[in-house]
Amino acid sequence: MGLMGLLVLAIAVWMVGGVWALLRMAKHPPGGSAGVAIARGLPLDPAEAGLNFERWTYRTPDGLDLSVWDIAGCGRNDPVILIHDWGQSPLSMLERANELLAETTRIIVPCLRGHDGEAGACSLGPRETDDLARLVETLAVTVYIEGSGFGGLIASAACELPLVAGVTTIDSWTDQANGLARILATYGFPAFPIAVVANWCFSVCRS
Repeated sequence: MGLMGLLVLAIAVWMVGGVWALLRMAKHPPGGSAGVAIARGLPLDPAEAGLNFERWTYRTPDGLDLSVWDIAGCGRNDPVILIHDWGQSPLSMLERANELLAETTRIIVPCLRGHDGEAGACSLGPRETDDLARLVETLAVTVYIEGSGFGGLIASAACELPLVAGVTTIDSWTDQANGLARILATYGFPAFPIAVVANWCFSVCRS
């Protein structure tokens, strides 16, 4: 095999390995919210922050039981659902929950599938959208929804749901391809060509 052949082989191995690693990480995001909180001396749940809350689970359309923090607010506005970003957890939304306490009756913070030890694998949007619809249905009250990053993509898909009074997104993913590119960027890698191929593989596997 000549030098050119070795170069082509090396590129192919790099591509396959990169796509495989990205797909695996996308489906099973690494944790870290608790470690960051401990390092900063921050609370690890609403109780440690002095908040009144309950932890319960709801059943997704495909049979998973996912955890929810249900934090009691002091205001009169409709409950707010806060949806965390890819690779994060409800803990990352605790600061925002504190900001909403005086405005709303309840702050609902679900943990996304495949995150922070929860069941299932991240689907980068489709199944999480179904999960959110089921959560709103389970709550059976009018709600507002806020989502950050990946959570923004999920929240945007819920704007037409019954009982959803409004949706707010912060630095939202625009689509799955954008999300994969952001995941790579987090680790200092360019999106092209690995994110492009990984997005195609994700779409083909789902179809």
